[in-house]
Amino acid sequence: MSKVNSIRSGNGISHVQSTNLGQTGFNASRPISFREKFYFPFSEEIKLNQQNHSQIVNLCDRPNYNVLTELFTKAINDKVIIIATNPRNYGDYVVEASFMPAGNKQRFAELHLPLRGVENKVQLISLRDLQGWIDMIFNASTDEEISRLIVVTAHEYGHFLSWQRGNHDRELSNGLYLMNHKMVNSGFDNLFAVFREECIAWKMGKDKLQHVGFDEFSLYRKVQRHSLDSYFKILNLKQAPNEVYYKLSYYMNELQ
Repeated sequence: MSKVNSIRSGNGISHVQSTNLGQTGFNASRPISFREKFYFPFSEEIKLNQQNHSQIVNLCDRPNYNVLTELFTKAINDKVIIIATNPRNYGDYVVEASFMPAGNKQRFAELHLPLRGVENKVQLISLRDLQGWIDMIFNASTDEEISRLIVVTAHEYGHFLSWQRGNHDRELSNGLYLMNHKMVNSGFDNLFAVFREECIAWKMGKDKLQHVGFDEFSLYRKVQRHSLDSYFKILNLKQAPNEVYYKLSYYMNELQ
């Protein structure tokens, strides 16, 4: 997995945390996987919105308890394995997650998520274990951390849904190769495929959240906007020819 450099504002402070993407070959002979960092510069805002929930005793009454349960249920029903990773501390601003497609018909796709309270590398495969996992996560997490987890889970699940629909094609693989090797002055059709995939994953993740009762879409949109702005700059899409720009504006309009 190669690392995409962060975009920095003029004052030298990291303004948009970039996304780490992994690709597995220029000729798309192997599946494409995604390993990403999500930037959350809104910590105080989330805390203020959720401060009235701090005295809740029953876990099932916590904000987003049912949302995370339903989101994980949908993923498991789609034959996706959820694998716990250790949350890393980046000053409470960055959350890491990843999606790996199924390598063959005998394997399942994987979501690697930072799950507090769950031992590293433990896998959730069956619905019978789901409530125990949800309870462990909520016992070990603040409401703010749960909100972040839901946003990144929905986005990585969106990559799965995009892969399921056949969008992980040769153009995307080639675009990731160009991006990861900093070859972003040509091949804009391929580079656009990377941006298109991110737009699709954000949109599909949002669609799923709308069906499970999530109501923090202001947060979702902010993280999405930071991510897409990072991609736009890293992929050098400002220099893309007009025909690519037309396609770009279509996907941006879809996200309004």
